[in-house]
Amino acid sequence: MRSACMCLFVALVGGAGCASATDAKNVYGTYKVTVSAFGKSDPCIVVASEGADDTILLNFTYGISTDYNAENATGVRSHLDGSELAIDTQPLHVDHSTGKIDGTVEGIGTAGGEKIGVTLKVTPTNVAMINGMPYVPGTTIDYEVNGPKQ
Repeated sequence: MRSACMCLFVALVGGAGCASATDAKNVYGTYKVTVSAFGKSDPCIVVASEGADDTILLNFTYGISTDYNAENATGVRSHLDGSELAIDTQPLHVDHSTGKIDGTVEGIGTAGGEKIGVTLKVTPTNVAMINGMPYVPGTTIDYEVNGPKQ
């Protein structure tokens, strides 16, 4: 389910290597992050927790959320597939200093360790201009999310 146009790459990097499907609990925790795009940044907290049906929910305390009517609406849904963190296709809302954008996100990454490094690739559904330039439909916008586990 890899897509060049839309992906969410999540790397929880640490000295011990990658997590496996049997140690998803190593992913759970609180991360103090910075969300950046277009040369602007906002501080945020991300909580990785267990969701319904073996999902891992990435809950942002500020500025990034899923559709309120969606399954596991309190966070970005993902699950471990072996040593990879697969991100389920889902709506995403961004409301940061970088702007307000609604769109769709999906992807795959790796998990395990003491840091989180996330590139959110969002395909917008509600914008005509991005950072002062006309938006080209179908292109993605990258949001960098990085920080240590608390």
